[in-house]
Amino acid sequence: MEQLIDSGWDSRAWIVDGTWLDREPRRPEVTDRLRAEVSLLTWLAPQLPLPVPQPTIVQDEPLRVRHRVLVGEPLADGSPTIGTALGAFLSALHTVSPAEATRQGALDTAAAEQQLSREIDRMRREVLPLLDGDAAVAGARLLDGLPRRRRVRPWRMPTWVRITS
Repeated sequence: MEQLIDSGWDSRAWIVDGTWLDREPRRPEVTDRLRAEVSLLTWLAPQLPLPVPQPTIVQDEPLRVRHRVLVGEPLADGSPTIGTALGAFLSALHTVSPAEATRQGALDTAAAEQQLSREIDRMRREVLPLLDGDAAVAGARLLDGLPRRRRVRPWRMPTWVRITS
């Protein structure tokens, strides 16, 4: 039994048998990034202290990837225990090799900046025309304020963030 979750920007998703999350790209240009995500997360997951999706390709044409559903609830209240776990996760994430992450499918800085710029342009073309009045003005203002370059390099902890135990 499948339950469609049809709200994603890049992928359609289905909950399958209450256990699996399947995704298919909405557009052809998403296919390569979804394949890269499979490679990257498979490599990254064992290095992290909290669960992350570990997708596998279950169908090539059209592409469909699958991973176990990660059960949880939105965080309502923090605690020292949650903060410690989150800090350990972020610390582990930011100790992985950027070069190896790129080899495993992460975008390098230049490619990430190009993708960000393309997505901002696409939102301007495809999303803003769907909005009316004040929402359109607020949306345009939001897009105008987004940086075209990443201020934090992918896979690097910003110098102002310090995690201590």
